[in-house]
This record gives sequence, C-alpha cells and structure tokens, in this order.
Amino acid sequence: HLLARELPNHLERKRSVLDVIRERLDQHPEWAPPPGILESNGGANFWGKGILATAQLILLIEESARLQAIAAQIGGAQEYTPGALEVQWSRTGLWEKSKAYAA
Repeated sequence: HLLARELPNHLERKRSVLDVIRERLDQHPEWAPPPGILESNGGANFWGKGILATAQLILLIEESARLQAIAAQIGGAQEYTPGALEVQWSRTGLWEKSKAYAA
C-alpha cells in the first residue's frame, strides 16, 4: 500500500534527475511519499526498499495507469466520497501512519 497521492514532475531540465531524486529522498527518507518522479521527456524514475519492492511498485503504478485509461473511456476517474479513504486506509493500518504526512 502506498501513502503517496501523486508523483511529482521533474520539469526543470537544468537540474539532473539524480539531484531531484536525492532531494526527494532527503525530504522523505522512509521513501514514501513520493515513490518516484515523472520526467518532462516522458520517462519515469521510481525507488523503493530493494529490487523486489521497487518492481512491485512499478507494476502497481503501470496497472493503475491502465485502469485510469479504461476509466477515462467511461467518464473518467472520480474523487473518493467523503470518508471512503479513511475507511479503506483504516483497514490496512495506513490511516494513522498517513497523519504524519498531513500538514
């Protein structure tokens, strides 16, 4: 389960991708959020705790992108109803953990 609600863009091409990744990891040493960045050239960089966890993250994001594209054909993605995210995240124990990122 991810706590990240978005992946930041890396649009400022004057800075290297590595510098941006280091900055993200310095800001969030526990690696989430954010678990990656999207580059202005269409690329993406993701990181995680070990190769298997990172591979699983990439598969999750690819599948989510596929489902988002399918949803767009039938009216698009919808916002969660009030309280739905709290209910879902409470079931996994992420709700309490997510409060550390709310500011």
